[in-house]
Amino acid sequence: MIRDRLEELKQQETQLDHASSSDSLCIISEDELVEYVREGGNEVESEFVIIPLKPAIEALLKVYSEILREFHIITNNLEIMKDMIAAKNAKSFNEKEFFKTRQSSIQTGNNIMGQFQILETNLPKQNDFSTLARMKRILYYGLFQKYVEIWTETEQFLQNYEANTRKTLKTQSKILNIELNEEEIEALVSNKQTNLYACNILEDTEHARKTLDALTARLGDLKKLEKSLAEVHSMFIELQRMVVEQSVVMQSIEKHFLDAENYVEEAVEDIKHAEELHKKGVKFFNMFSMFNSKKKVITEMAKETNSVPVI
Repeated sequence: MIRDRLEELKQQETQLDHASSSDSLCIISEDELVEYVREGGNEVESEFVIIPLKPAIEALLKVYSEILREFHIITNNLEIMKDMIAAKNAKSFNEKEFFKTRQSSIQTGNNIMGQFQILETNLPKQNDFSTLARMKRILYYGLFQKYVEIWTETEQFLQNYEANTRKTLKTQSKILNIELNEEEIEALVSNKQTNLYACNILEDTEHARKTLDALTARLGDLKKLEKSLAEVHSMFIELQRMVVEQSVVMQSIEKHFLDAENYVEEAVEDIKHAEELHKKGVKFFNMFSMFNSKKKVITEMAKETNSVPVI
């Protein structure tokens, strides 16, 4: 007995009408659809199957959706870097942003590679033909191939950029009359110094900054020295004032000393005069004493003789 498959075919046709072709290997829609794409030659044949999102499948799709998101980051970064290179020719190239975008792509690529290494260890055996096993193999090999293509394009772009950078550095070295060998050029590229003009400007700026710092420090020392000299000057002014005051005192002391010296000289003269007077007084006293003694003797003799004493 032949089974009537009319209703089943109509249902599949309805499902195909709501599906659209895509060049990706795994697209997760809001309707919880999983799309498998088989590419062969110039024609793309698509097969759409509605699969209930069981926990294992949901976890698998979550991992690969994250990988697809990181694919998008790398491709966007590549377009941004291409635009930056075009801007470089227009002299509006932001080198820091370029290397930041490049580093972001490298980190994202390393992250994707790490995820693929983990997924590779969890791949099912080749003789496992279950739905989940086939999904794991198809998603892994398909997206890994896509990753290789994306990263090959990115790596080729970066290699071309570094090659052009080396040529630019050689040309600039000739213009600036600077001899650079291949190792030095590679070192400049590795250190992200892609413009000798800018390097010279930066070196001059750094040298000027160091000179300015030295002059600023010297200026600070000179200001401190000036302050110290001002303090010393104030001290000398104060000493001068004190010397003037002491000079007045010294002059007064000198005047008193001279006056005292004069008084001493006068006193010496007075003492000499007094000594002379004293000597004269002593001599006179002695003479007077002798006179009195003689007078007394004469008086006594006169009394004895009852005569008038004659002095």
